[in-house]
Amino acid sequence: MFYWNFNKDEEVWHNSETSIEACIEEARLNIEDEGQEVVYIGELDNYVPSIDAERIIDDLTEQAYDECGECSEGWLDGAETEELEEKLNEVLQEWLKKTNQAPSFGKFKEIYCYDLKTGKQI
Repeated sequence: MFYWNFNKDEEVWHNSETSIEACIEEARLNIEDEGQEVVYIGELDNYVPSIDAERIIDDLTEQAYDECGECSEGWLDGAETEELEEKLNEVLQEWLKKTNQAPSFGKFKEIYCYDLKTGKQI
């Protein structure tokens, strides 16, 4: 996805579009300053949240110790977390999608500057 803005230092950018050309057209329709000559267009890498299985294991062992005391010591020590982490992240992504909570934000891979009149990259 591509986002556009007249100021490349803004934290919040305008409208996600499927192409650079669509961003330029949208920017042309929304010019606020008659002297505006350029538009910045950024390609976004969406943020993908993930679960750290080691943190989950730590939390579970702390809960077990708080509730059951010393008899729980050693439980889950050396547990293989790779499969657990994979499964938890699959469930997380499914849940985010199902509940429409998937992040629509992220970091820009690149930010390009385009001339509003010509539509060419500067």
